[in-house]
Amino acid sequence: MMTRVVVIGDGMAGTRLVQELRRRDPGRGLCITVVGAEADAGYNRVLLSQVLAGALDVDEIGLASPAWYSAEDVTLLTGRTAEWIDRAGRLVGLADGTVWPYDVLVLAPGSRPWIPPIPGLPAASGEPAGAASRTAPNPGAGAALQCTPMGSAGTEGGTGIAGS
Repeated sequence: MMTRVVVIGDGMAGTRLVQELRRRDPGRGLCITVVGAEADAGYNRVLLSQVLAGALDVDEIGLASPAWYSAEDVTLLTGRTAEWIDRAGRLVGLADGTVWPYDVLVLAPGSRPWIPPIPGLPAASGEPAGAASRTAPNPGAGAALQCTPMGSAGTEGGTGIAGS
């Protein structure tokens, strides 16, 4: 009988876990499903500043390609979010209405940026002039980018923007 593993999160931790599970499961006794909120497969967020600086292309920071997931018999569900978990029934419900049964559930959702409640800061007030992102950038030609450094990641992002 196959063990059904559902991993919520296709970031660095979730992807690395799935790669290691497959490496340790050559007989394919695990039926693995990965749920990722972003439209594409996971990537190395640490290198986002290098993408902003133009030193790397966004395609170069991928963790595992969709082809890898397919070759390794891992179901990759991108652009989807988990809405609920029924621990007693061992089910995960996604926002698109699908329900995935599991024997083992792994929560590796990553994090979201926090906007401090600073008066006048557009993103804090809900105005559309500001936004926070930890996703792969695709601002388009001529787009203006602004970074307010908050910790090492913000400083790296600002350095990347300044270098582009």
